[in-house]
Amino acid sequence: MKRILVNELKRAFVNRIMLLVIVMETLLVIVYTVQEVLPVYYVSNPFRYSVIETGKVRGILGTYYTWIGFNFSQCQTIMFTILPLIAALPYGSSLYYDEKKRYVENILIRCRRKDYYIAKTIAIFVTGGVVATYPLVLSLIINAAYLPFERIVPELSWFTVKGVSVLAELFYKAPIVYVIIYILVTFVSFGILNCLCIPASYIFANGFVIMAVPFTVYYGSFVVCSFLGKKSASLWLSMRFSYLLKNDALIVICTFIVIIVLIFISLFARIRRHSDIL
Repeated sequence: MKRILVNELKRAFVNRIMLLVIVMETLLVIVYTVQEVLPVYYVSNPFRYSVIETGKVRGILGTYYTWIGFNFSQCQTIMFTILPLIAALPYGSSLYYDEKKRYVENILIRCRRKDYYIAKTIAIFVTGGVVATYPLVLSLIINAAYLPFERIVPELSWFTVKGVSVLAELFYKAPIVYVIIYILVTFVSFGILNCLCIPASYIFANGFVIMAVPFTVYYGSFVVCSFLGKKSASLWLSMRFSYLLKNDALIVICTFIVIIVLIFISLFARIRRHSDIL
């Protein structure tokens, strides 16, 4: 199991598409830094320091305010729009191509069928989580290099974390802990969403269509929830953790439970279907 898992993770991360995705995300964060972080560092904060004693400003803008996870901007919108698609690019359709090219038959000579499918699922999950959280971590590191970790007070209105948001109290008491949870939740949620490529591999016979399934579900949930008058509960919005409302948490959790069940059913059916072969 360990050897096949290492092999699958190596195939997932050591490839040109993963490198291309990382470069794309790095460029996006750099553009965001130039547009949103540097103006605060060079213009806004020097001005605020000069007049802060007058009481006309409420505080210094810092790492949290300018973090791409919090700061509502064009780059943030672009990032969270394309994440489900680019997360699937490096390895989302690998199961389909492994079976199409008969790679599965060669690998199953050396390991159990169950081990292969579990390792494949873990690799797809991890790649989705890493691709989704990489720009968040990179943005946080760059911000910390330029700006201080400011003190968060409830009266500040420029944060997307409101009183009705999940763990809002924690954000104002321990913002760095909240940010870490934000990143971990993003890793897990986009990892699970990326695993939708597994059941999609048994429905569609096209690699690109398979990679587009997580994005379709991601955006489709927004359309359905908007029609039902509950768009804040859609994956499109709630997977930006600071936008997740307390009243919508149960709906979002149930959505992910359904996704997980679909993934496990597809894996179980695939393993049992060929249990008498190889």
